[in-house]
Amino acid sequence: METPEGSCRSFGSWRRIKMNYTIIPDLTAARQQRKQAQRLHLVVMTRTELHRRKREAPAAWVRAAERTIGASLPQLQEIYRSRLEKKALNIYKDRSHPGHGLFTALPSGKRFIHCDTS
Repeated sequence: METPEGSCRSFGSWRRIKMNYTIIPDLTAARQQRKQAQRLHLVVMTRTELHRRKREAPAAWVRAAERTIGASLPQLQEIYRSRLEKKALNIYKDRSHPGHGLFTALPSGKRFIHCDTS
């Protein structure tokens, strides 16, 4: 079977392929794009691995502390939520605080925080 000029059945050797000079810039651009994609993939995977390690390390420390003291510790999310509630309550109690006006009364008498954008 005849192959058209400028192409070859075997892509193993670039020396056997007769290429027009108009194709070369397209190939170099494709190579550059491929290299950029490979670099981006490497960066994303490396950062993902680092973030995974950052998440797992504190969990390992908490487990080690639990084994040391012989009792279970509260979840980090629970600690964060309780501290956030305390901060919000202190802002609500302090009328001179700049964020005091962000708390609005609900019909039930409870209060919630909202951003006043007007």
